[in-house]
Amino acid sequence: MTRSRWVVGLNMPGYMPDSDPSGYPNWQEAHAALLSELDRSAEHAADTDEEELTAIEATITRAKAMAKYSEFGETSGSYHYWLVRA
Repeated sequence: MTRSRWVVGLNMPGYMPDSDPSGYPNWQEAHAALLSELDRSAEHAADTDEEELTAIEATITRAKAMAKYSEFGETSGSYHYWLVRA
Protein backbone atom coordinates (compact mmCIF):
# COMPACT_ATOMS: atom_id res chain seq x y z
CA MET A 1 0.00 0.00 0.00
CA THR A 2 1.33 3.44 -0.96
CA ARG A 3 1.28 6.04 1.77
CA SER A 4 -0.43 9.34 0.93
CA ARG A 5 2.04 12.17 1.07
CA TRP A 6 -0.33 14.99 0.10
CA VAL A 7 -3.91 15.61 1.16
CA VAL A 8 -6.57 17.76 -0.55
CA GLY A 9 -9.87 18.83 0.93
CA LEU A 10 -12.46 21.53 1.30
CA ASN A 11 -14.86 22.57 3.99
CA MET A 12 -17.07 25.44 5.04
CA PRO A 13 -15.00 27.61 7.43
CA GLY A 14 -15.70 26.57 11.00
CA TYR A 15 -17.14 23.19 10.02
CA MET A 16 -15.78 19.72 9.43
CA PRO A 17 -15.38 18.68 5.77
CA ASP A 18 -18.51 17.51 3.94
CA SER A 19 -16.49 14.51 2.79
CA ASP A 20 -13.20 12.94 3.81
CA PRO A 21 -10.10 14.67 2.44
CA SER A 22 -8.36 12.76 -0.36
CA GLY A 23 -4.79 11.51 -0.14
CA TYR A 24 -2.33 11.40 -3.04
CA PRO A 25 1.13 9.86 -3.40
CA ASN A 26 2.64 12.94 -5.05
CA TRP A 27 2.17 16.69 -5.26
CA GLN A 28 1.25 16.70 -8.95
CA GLU A 29 -1.79 14.46 -8.42
CA ALA A 30 -2.83 16.43 -5.35
CA HIS A 31 -2.51 19.73 -7.21
CA ALA A 32 -4.62 18.38 -10.08
CA ALA A 33 -7.28 17.28 -7.56
CA LEU A 34 -7.28 20.74 -5.94
CA LEU A 35 -7.79 22.39 -9.32
CA SER A 36 -10.55 19.90 -10.12
CA GLU A 37 -12.39 20.77 -6.89
CA LEU A 38 -12.04 24.48 -7.65
CA ASP A 39 -13.28 23.99 -11.23
CA ARG A 40 -16.31 22.06 -9.94
CA SER A 41 -17.09 24.88 -7.50
CA ALA A 42 -16.71 27.47 -10.27
CA GLU A 43 -19.16 25.55 -12.47
CA HIS A 44 -21.71 25.51 -9.66
CA ALA A 45 -21.18 29.19 -8.84
CA ALA A 46 -21.58 30.15 -12.50
CA ASP A 47 -25.21 29.05 -12.22
CA THR A 48 -25.92 30.62 -8.85
CA ASP A 49 -23.66 33.46 -7.68
CA GLU A 50 -21.54 35.78 -9.83
CA GLU A 51 -19.64 37.24 -6.84
CA GLU A 52 -18.69 33.77 -5.62
CA LEU A 53 -17.65 32.80 -9.16
CA THR A 54 -15.30 35.80 -9.33
CA ALA A 55 -13.72 34.84 -5.99
CA ILE A 56 -13.25 31.21 -7.03
CA GLU A 57 -11.73 32.21 -10.37
CA ALA A 58 -9.17 34.34 -8.49
CA THR A 59 -8.36 31.37 -6.25
CA ILE A 60 -7.93 29.14 -9.32
CA THR A 61 -5.44 31.63 -10.74
CA ARG A 62 -3.43 31.61 -7.48
CA ALA A 63 -3.59 27.82 -7.21
CA LYS A 64 -2.32 27.40 -10.78
CA ALA A 65 0.58 29.75 -10.06
CA MET A 66 1.64 28.16 -6.77
CA ALA A 67 5.17 26.84 -6.44
CA LYS A 68 5.66 23.12 -6.93
CA TYR A 69 5.67 21.14 -3.66
CA SER A 70 4.17 24.03 -1.69
CA GLU A 71 1.09 23.82 0.50
CA PHE A 72 -2.05 25.82 -0.20
CA GLY A 73 -4.98 27.03 1.83
CA GLU A 74 -7.50 29.68 0.88
CA THR A 75 -11.10 30.55 1.65
CA SER A 76 -12.98 31.43 -1.49
CA GLY A 77 -16.70 31.90 -1.67
CA SER A 78 -18.38 29.57 0.81
CA TYR A 79 -15.51 27.10 1.21
CA HIS A 80 -11.92 26.78 2.37
CA TYR A 81 -9.77 24.77 -0.08
CA TRP A 82 -6.49 23.20 0.97
CA LEU A 83 -3.57 21.07 -0.14
CA VAL A 84 -1.15 19.99 2.61
CA ARG A 85 1.71 17.59 3.12
CA ALA A 86 0.58 14.54 5.11
